[in-house]
Amino acid sequence: MSFKNEEIPLTERGRQIQECLEERILFMDGAMGTMIQKHCLEEPDFRGERFKSWNSDLKGNNDLLSLTRPDLIKQIHLDFLMAGADIIETNTFNSTSISQSDYGMESVVNELNRESAGLAKKVVTDFTRRHRRRGRGRRAHCKAGHARRHDLGRASRRPPV
Repeated sequence: MSFKNEEIPLTERGRQIQECLEERILFMDGAMGTMIQKHCLEEPDFRGERFKSWNSDLKGNNDLLSLTRPDLIKQIHLDFLMAGADIIETNTFNSTSISQSDYGMESVVNELNRESAGLAKKVVTDFTRRHRRRGRGRRAHCKAGHARRHDLGRASRRPPV
């Protein structure tokens, strides 16, 4: 089996990141889990209203906070950007069917990935717009985190945004 050394065409976002890399070193966000743990959340924070009656403990399912505490996840993303991160990852470290099976939550994996990406993208878009208006010209980017192709279904076959 041989592989051709072909260049993969970049998306518009990929070209923007490449241009930034030619000018300077880019910084990624830090550990989302560590930032979440700083808030000393309890079981009700993870459950929210929607999962109030879930049949197993949910404390520790940090990815679920994208659904039950989106305010907290958006604030953590913003904190990373304010601290100088150029690229943030989505809150999807365990948003796979295998990881979510620990909580019996395989059925929400697609939603976790979609909502987490939406939160990160909104924070990045708002942050970039705000900084451009102030004349700083800073552009931030978000990267979909650790989701596996089989967990994303049809969405994973579309070209990256």
